[in-house]
Amino acid sequence: MDGNGTDRSYLAAHRALDLSGRHVVEDPVFHDSRGSQFVQMADLVAYSAFMHLNRHDGNRFAWSWFDDHFATSGGAMIDLKGLSAEKGKTR
Repeated sequence: MDGNGTDRSYLAAHRALDLSGRHVVEDPVFHDSRGSQFVQMADLVAYSAFMHLNRHDGNRFAWSWFDDHFATSGGAMIDLKGLSAEKGKTR
């Protein structure tokens, strides 16, 4: 989303939808991670995945974070090997 979160039109449009037709869990508005532990967790997972894919000496400390902490979900492996950090394209 664009902007700094002050535009409430997305919130109003989402709230106007019939509950049976909503397919977004939460209102689509900007949330500063300082105010939400869920957003902080999502930021950490995204950052770890990025460090896993965008490897260089400056971020070597975080190369294994994704594999060490987030690579399994319900017993299934999450495979990032086919992804590239450049433009989110598959290799």
